[in-house]
Amino acid sequence: MGEIASNMDTADKSRGTLRRAVCLRILAGFSGGLHLECACYFDFCRLCQHADPHVVKEAAHDAQETSGQCRWILYRHRIEEFAMRPILLCIVLVLGLATPACGQQLKEITNSIGMKLVLIHSGSFTMGSHLDESGRKEREIQHEVRLTKSFYLGVYEVTQGQYESVIGDNPNRIKTNPFPIRNVSWEDAVSFCTKLSELPEEKAVGRVYRLPTEAEWEYACRATSGAAFSMGDSAEFLEDFAWFRDVNEVMRWDAYPVGQKRANRWGLYDMHGNVYEWCQDWYAEYPSSEVTNPKGPSIGLERVFRGGCSSDLAANCRSSYRYSIIPKFRSNEIGFRVALTWPTKP
Repeated sequence: MGEIASNMDTADKSRGTLRRAVCLRILAGFSGGLHLECACYFDFCRLCQHADPHVVKEAAHDAQETSGQCRWILYRHRIEEFAMRPILLCIVLVLGLATPACGQQLKEITNSIGMKLVLIHSGSFTMGSHLDESGRKEREIQHEVRLTKSFYLGVYEVTQGQYESVIGDNPNRIKTNPFPIRNVSWEDAVSFCTKLSELPEEKAVGRVYRLPTEAEWEYACRATSGAAFSMGDSAEFLEDFAWFRDVNEVMRWDAYPVGQKRANRWGLYDMHGNVYEWCQDWYAEYPSSEVTNPKGPSIGLERVFRGGCSSDLAANCRSSYRYSIIPKFRSNEIGFRVALTWPTKP
């Protein structure tokens, strides 16, 4: 049998939240006495007094990718460390929703230029940073956000090779793939999305690419985490997930090949560090009340970019950190990744 992996987040005792995740590997396809593994993992997060409904929904979608003949095995190793009721509730809900539906959307798609995008399910989250978060800025006012529409998001930042294949030009001084594209303005990024959407193979399946909204970007970066980073509040483990500058290091202006660090819970790489990423929105101050599907103001002076870069300290790589500048601005610190509205034909 394959190894059963277990992934635990550090408990945030100050908020009374048990941030532990149980990774359940699905073992299936018994043939001739041989055990074949299905490459599908469940990440049950934030198990405390209740089950997170978004995580349950995500797990259910993962289940739909496996064969209907899968045998489900719950490995009970050290299960006494977790709250039993939420786990069992999750399992029941997942098994009840695991029957594939007609026209089910793929969790991940690969488009005509080899770009991978993962399906991000709709849900709610707290946007911005809590008052005692290290490195917090005043523009990061916490507020509740509801995203009622699922969407696809690039697994990686757009690479130089992908950009050149669509635009026919590479603005980087050192032209290397699979390094992320840099020195592109917000307008350049939007033009890329438009031209990518116009490729015959993409038009044939109705794919219309765009930049993610600022809310979509932070939602995907957090991947259920309410902490400063997708892996917790401490920057101690950030090096496993991000290219950034340690406080004792000299300033550097390098970027690194995409996907070399660990992905977040939703399979997205380099959401922290490497290069900043343009978002769709004009910059505006956050509201203090709950909002649904925010897209920013209709007009403005500066466009938002997110995520930090390899020359930044950890504080600027936080999930909530936001910055903005005029849309014509280009920098070797700024790139982007693309989004795709769901539903779309696979």
